[in-house]
Amino acid sequence: MSFGFYFQCSEMMNRILLSPHYSPKRLQSRYYLEHKHTKKIILINSSLYEIFSDPYHQLFGIDNTSSKLKKSCNENSLHMLFQEHAFLKEGSSYNEVSIFFVRPKGTLLGLPLIEKEKSLNSIVLFGVPINIGNPNKNNLDQSLNIARNYCSKYNLNISHLKNASSIKNENYAFVLSNKIYEMGDIYINKRQNITDTFIRVQQISKELIQNNNLYIAIGGDHSISYPLFKGAKNVHKDLIFIHIDAHNDLFMLSECNFEDLYLSHSSLIGKLLIEENKVYSFGLRGFVNSDSIAIGKNENYNYNFSNSSNEFIEQIKNELKYSLKKSQKVYLSIDIDVLDPRYFESVTDPIPNGINYDALIEGIKLIISSTNIIAIDVVEANLNHNSPIDTHNYLQFIISLLNLTCQYHGNKQDN
Repeated sequence: MSFGFYFQCSEMMNRILLSPHYSPKRLQSRYYLEHKHTKKIILINSSLYEIFSDPYHQLFGIDNTSSKLKKSCNENSLHMLFQEHAFLKEGSSYNEVSIFFVRPKGTLLGLPLIEKEKSLNSIVLFGVPINIGNPNKNNLDQSLNIARNYCSKYNLNISHLKNASSIKNENYAFVLSNKIYEMGDIYINKRQNITDTFIRVQQISKELIQNNNLYIAIGGDHSISYPLFKGAKNVHKDLIFIHIDAHNDLFMLSECNFEDLYLSHSSLIGKLLIEENKVYSFGLRGFVNSDSIAIGKNENYNYNFSNSSNEFIEQIKNELKYSLKKSQKVYLSIDIDVLDPRYFESVTDPIPNGINYDALIEGIKLIISSTNIIAIDVVEANLNHNSPIDTHNYLQFIISLLNLTCQYHGNKQDN
């Protein structure tokens, strides 16, 4: 690869742009670029430091034939700067520079942090802090950080489980013996077109599945499930969507232009059905959205209204016995408002007469143990700093989910 390669690709590429995400830093005689969000560091020479520090270059970039640029970069360093998106080609779209994860101050349950590029054959957890799909005033994009802060405050570390053989009658040997990591949060720029953000979420989902990872994505509102599922289905064409939720998320499909509802947390299932995906819904109750086309005439939709915790369990058992097969690949989406508000009230759309905590765990166990789980998301938790009990219960749920995932999926990673 020659130095002139980047400059000869397009006659329109007259300038090289500088990434808005890297800041030039100096520590005594050492110069480096630091990513504002991931905190990644790239060592550079003093000439490049001057280029990145120049306000004019920050706004308008640098001429690709500049002697200053050629003096600052050899072939290898130039290639690296483009590869790390510190240098951008003129006309680059935002998508090309913003597919990265924000490094949290503290990880959930003390999980070790891993970069997306290094994750392989692992169970990985990450946040998708999007709340644009739910119009209610909410804290959905902050819930994961609130849970992380709770873990830091009380020193809740998953490695401590080795000192307790059982919590709520659960054995955590599996969670301690598997490769489980956190990756931080997908970077969300609220000034960016949200459709472009969803494209990035879809791409990340696809890459993680291609590397044989099983991921647990934590929202955010329920709109995030759509791009995550699409990314996973790009890899596994026969993927089935299992939906645990108090609401059926079939909002006004026959009355509205669906493009207007693309971002809605309440139109997720309708969108999947229109695209002819196979969907199983459990835990539905109360006054939820209804659409005769989606429910009455769609053979791809299997829905179950649950009037009790026992009925919830029996409906899952019934579908697993007669419809779902162990070899089928499944994407599992869990809206935490399926729980009765007595057990978890920090949600944006609570509905009474829901299921209890033990029934939710048992239902998830049945699904994970009886199908081939590819990916999981947990959405619609509306935690705040004034609800420590719900935060604690939420963390207990995440630990149980990790344990079940490890117990029934961890061994697959080694095969």
